[in-house]
Amino acid sequence: MNIHDLQRIRVELSKQIEPPMIPALVVDEKFIIPLPESGEEEDKYISRCVSSITDEYGQEQALGICYSTWENKGS
Repeated sequence: MNIHDLQRIRVELSKQIEPPMIPALVVDEKFIIPLPESGEEEDKYISRCVSSITDEYGQEQALGICYSTWENKGS
């Protein structure tokens, strides 16, 4: 199973869940980065993102990942 398989499965499952899942970038089955939601303010996103990945990556790395994800949200 590769990243593309996991993303396809996530999309299929998210269609079956109410309410829809929050968008996320799935890097592997253990590393899921939440994506900014439409209209979400930067500080709200960064707080939500960091709190969801800090346990795995530590505060400093989580901040870097989340700010990078925010900056690249339109890419």
